Amino acid sequence: MKIDRATGKILWTLGGAEDDFHLADGQRFSHQHHARVQSDGSLTVFDNGNNAHPTRVISFVLDEEEREVKDFSVIYTKPADEPQTTFMGSAVRLDAARYLFGWGGWSTLPNAAPPPSVTELVDGTPAWSLTFDVANVYSYRALPLAPP
Repeated sequence: MKIDRATGKILWTLGGAEDDFHLADGQRFSHQHHARVQSDGSLTVFDNGNNAHPTRVISFVLDEEEREVKDFSVIYTKPADEPQTTFMGSAVRLDAARYLFGWGGWSTLPNAAPPPSVTELVDGTPAWSLTFDVANVYSYRALPLAPP
């Protein structure tokens, strides 16, 4: 939702039952976190997916006046062989080619080694990841030491 800070009035809603932008099936998100307007005006969203689709980070360019999605992209989708995020999560755009993802938490841990908790993406490819080797330890939100 976009809310007028002065009046508290809801200006528009993106997604959900009251969606003003008429999102297409592939644009719909579920249990989202860390929605952020970027310097170029785009909106990034950490999309948990929760049984609707895999966990992913998505971007919208919105025409707020016409209530239209002008551009939509999936920045990254969590690999299928890793547990999908079911709660928490974050995505920070560091620059045009770099993102920092905090993968939040998942309901069950596979018998294999724990999956990454934080990943830096460079040009669409994971550059490094941080993994907690203790069960039930998650990254609620991963943030850079210095703001981008």
